[in-house]
Amino acid sequence: MANKSIFVDNINGVLRNMPPMDLIKSMQITFDEYEKNEVAKFQETFVDKYFTFNPMQMSLTAEALMGRYNFRIMASVIGNEGGTPLRASKGFDVWTKEIPRIGHKYPMTAKDLRTLYAVLENARVKDAAKLNQLEKSFIASVEEAYMGCKDTLDYIVLYALFNKGVVNFTPAVNNPQGIEYQIDYKMPADNQKVSPKLWNATNSAAGNLDIFMQLQDIVQEMSDKGIDCGGILIDPQIYTFILRETNVRKQVLGTDRSSAMVTNDQLQNALASYGIPELIPTRRRMAKEEDGVRSLLNPVNLNNIVFLPSGKLGEVQPSVEDSDLIPEENVSYIDSAEGIKVSKWSVGDSTGQQPTEYTQAAGRLLPIITEIKGVYSLQVRGFVE
Repeated sequence: MANKSIFVDNINGVLRNMPPMDLIKSMQITFDEYEKNEVAKFQETFVDKYFTFNPMQMSLTAEALMGRYNFRIMASVIGNEGGTPLRASKGFDVWTKEIPRIGHKYPMTAKDLRTLYAVLENARVKDAAKLNQLEKSFIASVEEAYMGCKDTLDYIVLYALFNKGVVNFTPAVNNPQGIEYQIDYKMPADNQKVSPKLWNATNSAAGNLDIFMQLQDIVQEMSDKGIDCGGILIDPQIYTFILRETNVRKQVLGTDRSSAMVTNDQLQNALASYGIPELIPTRRRMAKEEDGVRSLLNPVNLNNIVFLPSGKLGEVQPSVEDSDLIPEENVSYIDSAEGIKVSKWSVGDSTGQQPTEYTQAAGRLLPIITEIKGVYSLQVRGFVE
């Protein structure tokens, strides 16, 4: 049976002779203040910027309306005695998917606590400094567990955007100790473009690429369908290639100065002059851990670039966690409005285990790209011409 976290009301004498302080309660207050001020906790993620978080629901099925892009219909000119014409409803497509559970936990062993105790028991260290060190240790464990769940949401969205709307989770590849899971956001086939020429040094040297024209054509196609392009996501490696590309240098600097490399400002200004929105270099690194070994994951596919519609891309739908329905008496909980629940508890000799304090973050939530029909993808590498 688990015991209350050692960070509740100074249990087990963690703070020794220092004034009582419930760090669990103080962290909940901090989370609540973040919500009131609509500020991202700890750091802003991709989903914080481009998605809204829905209120928690009881059902484990996410259901969202996928927008159809249409132009407004003009009202008819009718006579004084004429009836008002009836228009067809604009309508929506409905996208549904089961909401998965995401989560992980971190241990703080007795050995780790001894290091913390050594600081707290040092008579030369002032009480304020001791308290600050304790808070830093506490907040760091909460932040790492909590942000790891936000990383998963970012991975889902970015991987799908850069891979034609589909993301797969496989235990051996990107989901250690997890399950096989696929999300297909149904990116329309017409939105999935392939460059006629590979974006590489050979085609650049031969003058075979007109990157501005390719980007402009897709932005124009989006506009023709009533979609305002709000920005283009691109891997930094491809972004650097564009800065050095032969025809780009000629178009931006002129033939007489084309031996120089284009600067960021010059490129963005040239894009704007062609009616092309900002290129946004995007590289999101997170780590997976397997058998205690960490390795990097990058959801951004450098073979593709992504054209985003302006505004929000979608919504994140959280569902009520099982522990909300059946909470454990001896586990301390910290709730965030996004549906991520942080839990802290300790185990020890009474349970036949090594004395350990656990920090867990978990939630049932799924990002939904409701504007997927307004997202375009252009493959520039990784294919045979």
